[in-house]
Amino acid sequence: MGQRHLTVAAEELVALAGVLSGFEEAAHKTLRKLAGVRLSESTVQRTTEDAGERLAGMLQKRIHFQKPAAWDWHQDAQGRSCAYVSIDATGVRQQGPGGSAAEGRMAYVGMLYNPPPREKQGNIQDRRYVAGLYDLTDLGRQLHQEAMDVGWTQAEVQIALSDGAVCLEKFLATYGSSEKICNTTTEEDAAN
Repeated sequence: MGQRHLTVAAEELVALAGVLSGFEEAAHKTLRKLAGVRLSESTVQRTTEDAGERLAGMLQKRIHFQKPAAWDWHQDAQGRSCAYVSIDATGVRQQGPGGSAAEGRMAYVGMLYNPPPREKQGNIQDRRYVAGLYDLTDLGRQLHQEAMDVGWTQAEVQIALSDGAVCLEKFLATYGSSEKICNTTTEEDAAN
């Protein structure tokens, strides 16, 4: 039983509902509909926040959530094994106390992946994500740890993809890649 007299499974369900639908909706709709669980909004909030604090502690201790296992990186047309990383950001609106206006925040999503070659099209089996309201330094540390866990440096080529935002380009330069693919084309490139 957890702090709030919930089983471990119920605590997990409450925290997940609290994150995905908000505390009020989780208490009054989501949990009732999915599991017949009736809790107050404040219990959902405290349970979700407690889970978040435990997760933050584990992340600070650099606890692995998956076993390190090097991926068998797929090869490009030149026969080189290639590892991929991508990163993007999106603005998240925030609300202050009593519904007042508050400064928004940026949520970042980083992904390590091993896409299959064109002739073997299908779902990407090897992939890991890091996402949250982190600053880029914290995101970089976590993404770097995940990259080391999957054998990033064993690939002959590391390819980084982003939308070209200056902060993301600096991030990728800081955390390194041996090749860079841009999604922009100049008129001169198009002519050639």
